[in-house]
Amino acid sequence: MFNSLRARLIGICVAITVAALFALASATFVVVRNNTLDAIDVRMGQLTHNHANALTEWVKEKQRITSALTLAVGKPEPVPFLLAAKQAGAFDDAYFVYADNRAIFPHPLPEGYSGTGRPWYQHAIKVGGPALTPAYVDATTGKLTITFVEPVGPQGQPIAVVGTDMHLDTIAQKVNAIRPMSQSFAVLVDGEGKILAHAKPEYALKPVSAIAPQLDFALLRQLADNAGRASMPINDVEQLVYATKVEGTPWLLAVVIDRAQATASVRELLEVAAIITLICVLVSVALVSVAVNRQLRRLAIVRDALADIHDGATVMIG
Repeated sequence: MFNSLRARLIGICVAITVAALFALASATFVVVRNNTLDAIDVRMGQLTHNHANALTEWVKEKQRITSALTLAVGKPEPVPFLLAAKQAGAFDDAYFVYADNRAIFPHPLPEGYSGTGRPWYQHAIKVGGPALTPAYVDATTGKLTITFVEPVGPQGQPIAVVGTDMHLDTIAQKVNAIRPMSQSFAVLVDGEGKILAHAKPEYALKPVSAIAPQLDFALLRQLADNAGRASMPINDVEQLVYATKVEGTPWLLAVVIDRAQATASVRELLEVAAIITLICVLVSVALVSVAVNRQLRRLAIVRDALADIHDGATVMIG
């Protein structure tokens, strides 16, 4: 009977200790995990916003240099202006085309080149002011290119359009340098949801959903509007996605980080909590066993005394 009572008391005490430790460890884990995710959200939101601002300033600088080319329109020797602008802005090309289709470039053009029929020229006429074109294949180099354009002359009746080219691989270098963690990457998306820059060049001009089916343009716009976070598997690895607008352009900048790497401190805390809980349980079993044994020792003495009295009474009666 005493062995059964001792085991029950020890079991109850250990169960209470384990339940208390588990509740404490669980509460600590949940709080730390939530605080860690909140801190990651703040840090990544600021980082994504800062890089988007850097791209905004980069675009503004290129557009200012492009706007300066309007002074070359009508000049008898405009090529030195084009070369100076190309060097100042680190452009891949600088030029302008008159409304009568006369093209002024600092290099020879393919035979039959028609500037007024090019997408960048039509885009400038449509916008009616400084603009940034969607990506297209450059007629002279065959490379994927974006163009900074600006019409020159009266609204609706420009006499020319100036333009400067920047190949996508130049932009990709800037975007690929955005790596807040070793297991992370950034992607730049245009206003149509097409990829402008990614660590893998083969994704260029593909829909952003090519990276992952769940990663669509509508989600990126929602994240940019709400300064939110999305969690999804990309290449079978759970990732956290953040996005923001690049002001002055139709672009969105998204930064993707590995969730496991970002929350490594939380997993380490969980492992430490599990080890501490196990140690506490073992120590509790030992201490409770000693305490219960000491408390039940007198009961054992009483039991033995009653047994002796019972045996003596039985002898006398016999």
